[in-house]
Amino acid sequence: MGINLKFLNPKSKIQNPFILKRQFLRLLPIFLRNIIELYKQHNRQGAILFMQGSLIKGGIALAGLAVIMGFTNPKQEAYNDYASQRLLTNAQKEICKEFNYCRSSEPPNIIKNTLIKPAISASTKQQNLGIFSIYTTELLGLRTKTLGVFGNFLTYSDN
Repeated sequence: MGINLKFLNPKSKIQNPFILKRQFLRLLPIFLRNIIELYKQHNRQGAILFMQGSLIKGGIALAGLAVIMGFTNPKQEAYNDYASQRLLTNAQKEICKEFNYCRSSEPPNIIKNTLIKPAISASTKQQNLGIFSIYTTELLGLRTKTLGVFGNFLTYSDN
């Protein structure tokens, strides 16, 4: 069974921010089942050596994961693009709902690049924790917190 590592590509345009969580939750039981099966295959004498080897392999795997997360930690500019697009999409939905004026086309990039991006950039604080970043944006009295990890963003708090 092959593992899809597309979510590790920082340039991929994944639309669903929960894909990482879904893939992790899908792979975790398989990983744990394999560990249990390998443990059962070894006799009592070899079990201690097996567990020591597993701890070393697990530590190496976690270190590798941390390195990958560090390299794919999204930058402030990528967050500005994400947040401005999200703001425009939400504004279009609200205009459509309130005034019954729905447009299927995207607004001009000049609005996004000259008005929205600089405002978001000026009102955003980034906490870069190495393997992921937390972005806090306070704009127009609204506070939004977003997690940036594996080149993607997940907004987890809109107040």
